[in-house]
Amino acid sequence: MSIFKRLSATFGARLDQVVGEIENHDAVIVASLTEIQQKIANAKYQLQQMRNEEKLLNKQLNEEKDNIHRWRQRAINCAPSDEEKALDCIARSQQCRKKAEALEKNISEHNQAQNEINRSIESSEQYHTEMKQKLTLMRARTSTNQALDVTLKLDNQPEIILEDTFKRWEINTTSIDSYPRYDTDQDSLEHEFSLREEKEQLKKELSALLNAENDNEK
Repeated sequence: MSIFKRLSATFGARLDQVVGEIENHDAVIVASLTEIQQKIANAKYQLQQMRNEEKLLNKQLNEEKDNIHRWRQRAINCAPSDEEKALDCIARSQQCRKKAEALEKNISEHNQAQNEINRSIESSEQYHTEMKQKLTLMRARTSTNQALDVTLKLDNQPEIILEDTFKRWEINTTSIDSYPRYDTDQDSLEHEFSLREEKEQLKKELSALLNAENDNEK
């Protein structure tokens, strides 16, 4: 194998490796973006679940507040005739108050968690969009670079062949263009005049020769 072929084979293998690495990068990024999108979807589902739970907690809170008012009203009604029962009603009212306080705390924690999840979703969606745009840009740059690789970085044997062929073609064309182009009648006429002119020239040279000879004899 010639040095040129070995170099071409080495470069071709390296180019395939680079292209493979680029394709792997693309695949890794696509997989990561898909994973981020799935996490965003899961976070949104979790957020919706927490909102549903909050609605249920608010419903329970309103019920406990109603119970507080109901037991307090019962205590008021029972107090004149049955103090013990009125005290039991107050105790029930306090129990409802504790439940209501626990529910309020739970709702507050739900709100905080929802806000954090919502901010995380917004941040992740923004990041996901930016990375998708970057992927599109990198794909465009890669396509451009690969096109340049084909035209500039591949072995120069095709270029040599093309340039040499064009050069020989141009030489042949120039040589053909340099030939005089006369039709048949013009060639015959030219030939006739050429013969006459050559004969006249010969006569002149003969005359000069004879004159020179005569001068020598004198």
